Amino acid sequence: MTSTGYTSACGFDFGTSNSALGVSKGTSVGSDVKLVEFPDGKLTTPTAIFFDDDERRSFTGEDAKERYMAGDNGRYLRALKSILGTSLMDEKTVVMGHKVPFNFIVSNFITRVKEQAEQQMDHSFENVVVGRPVFFFEDDEAKNVKAESALKACFEEAGFRSVEFQFEPLAAAFDFERSLKKEALALIVDIGGGTSDFSIVRLGPERMQGGDRTEDILANNGIRIGGTNFDRELSLNHAQPLLGYKSTVKKFMQSESIAMPKWIYSDLATWQKIAFLYSPSTLRTVNKLLYQSNQPELIERLVSVLENRSGHELAFAVETLKIAANQMDRGVQEIDLSFIEKGLMMGLSYNEVEFELEKFSSSLETTMIETVKLAGVQKDDIDVAVLVGGSAQMGFVKKAVQRMFPDAELTTGNFFEAIAYGLAIDARYRFA
Repeated sequence: MTSTGYTSACGFDFGTSNSALGVSKGTSVGSDVKLVEFPDGKLTTPTAIFFDDDERRSFTGEDAKERYMAGDNGRYLRALKSILGTSLMDEKTVVMGHKVPFNFIVSNFITRVKEQAEQQMDHSFENVVVGRPVFFFEDDEAKNVKAESALKACFEEAGFRSVEFQFEPLAAAFDFERSLKKEALALIVDIGGGTSDFSIVRLGPERMQGGDRTEDILANNGIRIGGTNFDRELSLNHAQPLLGYKSTVKKFMQSESIAMPKWIYSDLATWQKIAFLYSPSTLRTVNKLLYQSNQPELIERLVSVLENRSGHELAFAVETLKIAANQMDRGVQEIDLSFIEKGLMMGLSYNEVEFELEKFSSSLETTMIETVKLAGVQKDDIDVAVLVGGSAQMGFVKKAVQRMFPDAELTTGNFFEAIAYGLAIDARYRFA
């Protein structure tokens, strides 16, 4: 490829919900940083892949979503990051008629994004700084090591020669630092799709000279809670009851009734587990339960979702409704579920979102306090709290941060692009 002035390194934000790739020209502080623009014109793309059984090829991002929503014949997978370090990563799944390991699926996605970047920039990228959560798993170092090793192997399989990692909140800090006019002690709050990460960092225009920033980083912390957990909670409380969640079935040859199996609805409300429900055995189980149900009209909807493989479509509906309700503090927002049953609607209000997701506030607050202690500072030493990550837009998250740091300036970074920008900046220095 021709010389374009770009470095051979890039920053790759491989997120649970969305991903982005950033590159820079030159190695100076004022160097231009640019994010790849995807076919839909956006700077981020869904971390999703669709294996088309008819065309025998894969599609990523919005293309994957559109093909799934259009009902094309194939396998759709999303929230790929959440399987890193889990037992699923060691298993195989069927795509396009063949059993493949999950690392093949992850590396396939990374490869496609890398190819789009190289084509758009007319430049090849051999080195990469990859964003990672502070903890893939809390209190399980073995799983953390396993997750990072698996992710590194996937990036190497995708064609990167050198792969290094940076904590996602620190990458976001490097992006935010570009806007600072004076020094500040910053708390970076990164609420992503699968994790919530926190860092306390000394930032300032005179510190943006690259090199070792170890002394500027006072603390890193995190928990395995994010937007997919919020979606799951809202789905279980609002979507799954429409399909029979918490309804009852009669015991075989008895008058006594018991609750519908919870695992079916739990998996249907969990992004990375939805595809596994589309099996003949699960459908046979649900059809048996249909004939024992005390509310068969609800279980018929569940059968419809499984037969038509519309579980992801339902998950998209919950996510869309969550965003709409969070943005409108009055009235009930509704979404059409006619793909399940004609005329079926689901509603959600801002107050319901706040009430049902408030349960996560205590975990976020506890982790923020732990981060302050790890940094060896006081709460009122924090000058600014920077919110990044798509799920940081949730009202209850902002309120939790304000409660914990009432004297700090609350500001929002680039919710979706900050980490990719920061990783590109970091890559510029590391591989200069």
